[in-house]
Amino acid sequence: MRMTHAWWFGVALLAAGCGPGREERGAEAGPVTLSEQAVAVLAYADAHDGTVDLVVEDCANCRLGMKGKASITAKLQEYSLHCCAEHCREAVERDPERVLAKIKVK
Repeated sequence: MRMTHAWWFGVALLAAGCGPGREERGAEAGPVTLSEQAVAVLAYADAHDGTVDLVVEDCANCRLGMKGKASITAKLQEYSLHCCAEHCREAVERDPERVLAKIKVK
């Protein structure tokens, strides 16, 4: 019986997110080098909201179709990308080239 309670307690701790925080996990990855095309898309996305300030306010993973939240931000080079949801931030951090390639530059 004790083993079962300990096992469920461990599962509950993992589900609750115990362990290194997002900042600690992300610090191991290091800076991302982006292609020239991706950097051009970032510049376009930055200007998309009408202000060139190195902040992309619309969600890049949603192809700039959703408003992002400052509380859910991914960093790419000097840009801060506001994402609409945690899974969008994770997608940007996991494969920024793929996410940025989906944005249609006009």
